[in-house]
Amino acid sequence: MSQKRPSAVPWIATSEGVARYTPTLWQRPPGLEDLDATIHAVAEDSGGRLWFAATRWLLELDGSLWKRYRLPLGFETHTVQTNSVILMANGRILVKAVHPDRSDAALIFDPQTGRFAELVHPGDRHITLVYPRPAGGVWVATEVPGSPGFRLEIYDGANFQTRAEIGAGWRGANLRCVVERENGDIWLGGSAGGTVYRQGLLVDIFAASKGYTDSGVFALGTLPSGETIAGGRDQVLKYDGRSWKMLRSGLDRIRSFALSRDGSLWVASASSIHRFRDGSWITHQTAEGLPSTIAYLVFEDRQGRVWAGTTSGLIAYHPDRYRSAAHAAGTLRQCPRRTALGRTARPLLGYRQVEPDESGAPAVFLSHGWRRVVAVPAVRGRDVPPAGCRRAPLRSPCHGPKRQH
Repeated sequence: MSQKRPSAVPWIATSEGVARYTPTLWQRPPGLEDLDATIHAVAEDSGGRLWFAATRWLLELDGSLWKRYRLPLGFETHTVQTNSVILMANGRILVKAVHPDRSDAALIFDPQTGRFAELVHPGDRHITLVYPRPAGGVWVATEVPGSPGFRLEIYDGANFQTRAEIGAGWRGANLRCVVERENGDIWLGGSAGGTVYRQGLLVDIFAASKGYTDSGVFALGTLPSGETIAGGRDQVLKYDGRSWKMLRSGLDRIRSFALSRDGSLWVASASSIHRFRDGSWITHQTAEGLPSTIAYLVFEDRQGRVWAGTTSGLIAYHPDRYRSAAHAAGTLRQCPRRTALGRTARPLLGYRQVEPDESGAPAVFLSHGWRRVVAVPAVRGRDVPPAGCRRAPLRSPCHGPKRQH
């Protein structure tokens, strides 16, 4: 039988338990449902407007209104650079791009006119990276084709100032990230490795002898503790000032980090969106609403909204859509190892994820929006994983959930 609650959310009672349907955890924002493009970088201006790099477009979100600005013919945004939309002090927006022949380029967008202009280096050097610089200006890496290394410069909207010459000692291949510390150290990450530029010298912080066990430094971030985190081709690692400690492996090309106000560490990688909180990892995939499991961007704006950019578009996180009265279902029987809701519901057999609702009562989330409601005693049973755990990969319904801590 089925019953509709006052909220018009369908509930289904079967011989094996009770389930309710809720929208998926991730939803495409209204106005962008048709956009199937790689979203890989974002910036938020002082007025709260969001600007996203979207392959052939620069997207603007002003309140609830979306605008799309098409890049000049043949140009595309540089999708592997995930910090490449930068707000300038003069109100313009710097966007890393590529020419039609895939060579490096940079564009400046004027929000007042809605037009793009190419930024050309006065020394005729190729602009290979742009990166935010909180201390002022923009980090710009420039190169001369055929010459080793690169020049790290600061661009203030009018002039380029040389900060460092990184020569043949650079072994990191394509530069991906630049982080400046208060002591003047500049951390550099590249597709083949990283280094720290300190007082004119390159210091090998990312050495295997220091515990850095990955290849490549695709992303750098800072934890609230002040410790540095790095993402490589497979792992997320943390540096405590002396050595590296692995936080997670098996993620596949980490692209970006975000720290949210609830203390979560979000990771965007080629294996989906991952969240680390209270000592546990949760992986969000297509069953939770992501249009693609290849993610480039994760970002929390000033309103507390979490956004993810994937190869198939932009998606927004809606945890409130799972927070309803699971406790109202009362005390149910222990969860069986499988759930049968019929072909029309198309559930994945087995458990997906457990989180408490606002009442503190836990519920098991299945695929395609179906949510298995369980009572508190059931959570203590051996068949239901503790809060924050998920099964990965899914197995046949005769198996219990696999725990990840």
